[in-house]
Amino acid sequence: MKQPFQPEIFGKYYLVDRIAVGGMAEIFKAKTFAQAGFEKLLVIKRILTRHTVKEEFVTMFIDEAKITAKLQHPNIVHTYDFGILQGNAYIAMECIEGKDTKQLLSKLSRRRKHLPEEFGVFIAHQMLTGLEYAHEKIDSEGVPVKVIHRDVSPANILVSYEGEVKVADFGIAKARSQAVDTKDGVLKGKFEYMSPLQAQGKQVDHRTDIFSTGIVLWEMLTGRRLFKTDSDVATLEKIKAGNYPPPSALNPRICDELDAIVSRALTVKEEDRYQSAREFADALEGYLYPSTPSSIQRSLKSFMGRVFSTEISSEREALTAGSIVAAELHAQPETLSLLDDWDDDLTLSKPKRSLTIWAVLIGIIAIGGITFWATRAPEAPPVAPVPDVARVTLHLEPENAVAAEGGTVLGVGPEIRIEDMTTGSHMVTVEAEGFISETEQVFVVAGEHLVQRIRLRPLVVEEPVDELDTAQSGDDQQPE
Repeated sequence: MKQPFQPEIFGKYYLVDRIAVGGMAEIFKAKTFAQAGFEKLLVIKRILTRHTVKEEFVTMFIDEAKITAKLQHPNIVHTYDFGILQGNAYIAMECIEGKDTKQLLSKLSRRRKHLPEEFGVFIAHQMLTGLEYAHEKIDSEGVPVKVIHRDVSPANILVSYEGEVKVADFGIAKARSQAVDTKDGVLKGKFEYMSPLQAQGKQVDHRTDIFSTGIVLWEMLTGRRLFKTDSDVATLEKIKAGNYPPPSALNPRICDELDAIVSRALTVKEEDRYQSAREFADALEGYLYPSTPSSIQRSLKSFMGRVFSTEISSEREALTAGSIVAAELHAQPETLSLLDDWDDDLTLSKPKRSLTIWAVLIGIIAIGGITFWATRAPEAPPVAPVPDVARVTLHLEPENAVAAEGGTVLGVGPEIRIEDMTTGSHMVTVEAEGFISETEQVFVVAGEHLVQRIRLRPLVVEEPVDELDTAQSGDDQQPE
């Protein structure tokens, strides 16, 4: 069961729900607020703290932000912002409320059903429209950017609950201006979705994305994996050989015309393949005629609503709950008043009121009165200033958790004592092996001793499930 997410402040963003945690980054739904009740929902993709020291990875992450910021197209996920906060590089992106194609095919596979043919063709058509824009993109100086995705796969194709299709994750995309280049012989991407040249570690062009789109289309039409095997080496050899059955061999509803379109996209020799994403998209559009993309999108919207009705409901509940907490956090004053209590929603321990500040204030008044009446005195005795540091004690769970701020390690649990933490707001990140890292806001008040407990939640590792391959015993059965 998914662990409840505690909303948190991340710079100007309010993280309201965690969507996913991968090997290198984590993804959140987030909100921003402005005047007159304006608010915007978006997605924050943030590098995991432990990887921020890896220069090449951070450079690739920056390349992704630079590339996607230039791509403004209805079929590509928009990028709004990039930055580095508390040592964490992040990208702020368009929020697509829906599922990726891998999740869609997985859900249908468990139900022993095929994705309706027209939806598979429509999704591929929309993918190609976005990819064509990226391939042909011209910068402000009239120079081709030449963006090649190189990681086209079902997990990177998003289908919204409104029936929209968006290409995402240009993390290893190749562009003319990128800082990190890929050398010959270095494989990047998911092996089972590579083109033959990519599988050989050779230089590729935009036609590698066409081949990968052909793989995704084949899998949408059949509900099976095309090139996946028990080993990466065997998978790459299978791709280079180009031996595969037509979609109709696994789904009798597929006609010869569509078989031919898929076959040309999956041709091993690049010169025999579609030479542009536009040419491939035109073939699919001709196949769909007289149906129009807008009419199919409406049908796909209805279909997504039926397939993911439970998920839509739970996601809306989580978003609503997280948005309420985020709004409360946003409503908090930027500086704390002496007369205000701590807000329990900040998940901070509620400190006892100290008389230190009041004693200082009373002392100032008393000294002022004495100075006023004792006019013969040369000057009033100096008032001791309120110190600009304070004691902080952090209790961490588990005991081996490490606390850091802005890349500087504060200490290792179970208890960290800091005698001279500067006053104000601090963002402390806590990490431990086998647990989900947390970043909490720590407010330090001069002259007080703040005690705060930070407890990490265990990282639940689910067993990988081959979503598209059903049980061996059911291979001879056709989905409904």
